[in-house]
Amino acid sequence: MDTSSGRAEKELAVLRLIYDVSLRLGEEMRDASGSRLDPHQILALTLINRHAGLTQSDLADHLDRSAVHVSRLVDELESEGLVERRAHRFDRRSKDLHPTEQGAGMYSRMRDRALHLAAEIFKETPDERLDALSRRAVRISERLRLALSSASAPPGL
Repeated sequence: MDTSSGRAEKELAVLRLIYDVSLRLGEEMRDASGSRLDPHQILALTLINRHAGLTQSDLADHLDRSAVHVSRLVDELESEGLVERRAHRFDRRSKDLHPTEQGAGMYSRMRDRALHLAAEIFKETPDERLDALSRRAVRISERLRLALSSASAPPGL
């Protein structure tokens, strides 16, 4: 095995680990929520709870999804009684998104579970290593976003 294929296997192993962590965390959040929300719905509900009053357009930007996708996502959360659309204060074409009491309660359960898991996982990690890990995770996320956006571009562009 040459060094480039050895490097590729290591990189792939890291991506598999990240994927495994993501799946396990998603399952835990679903269990904590007491519902069958999918990962996009969980993330949307989290953002709406953390930034009550954001618009669907803001949510689409945060999720890096189309307006149509986010509209359907909000429709689903609204039909479950987890979020509500309210008239925007200044722009009558826009709707602000707010958690309902049920949505806030669900978010609180998921957040409590996530805080417990984070404390357990990182209990022996010094602050400076946690800071470095956070910076690395942000960098991986940014590079993934770039790789995916360039992969969808037509060849030669």
